[in-house]
Amino acid sequence: MLRCLYTSAQQQQQQQQQQQQQQQQQQQQQQQQQQQQRQQQQQQQQQQQQQQQQQQQQQQRQQQQQQQQQQQQQQQQQQQEIA
Repeated sequence: MLRCLYTSAQQQQQQQQQQQQQQQQQQQQQQQQQQQQRQQQQQQQQQQQQQQQQQQQQQQRQQQQQQQQQQQQQQQQQQQEIA
């Protein structure tokens, strides 16, 4: 009888330990998922920054085009005055 009780108590302890290990594994998985989400957010931020840079470049190009147009107009005025 005593032996039976002793062996059953040991089995219960082993089961509890296994459950604890499973919980630890779950926690690790959750941490990994959080890290992945953070990485995704960082990537999105980088993409946004790239888009902003592209927009700035486009604006600069537009400004250059406007300057060229102004130069052309000045040349036309000079030609008319000479004529």
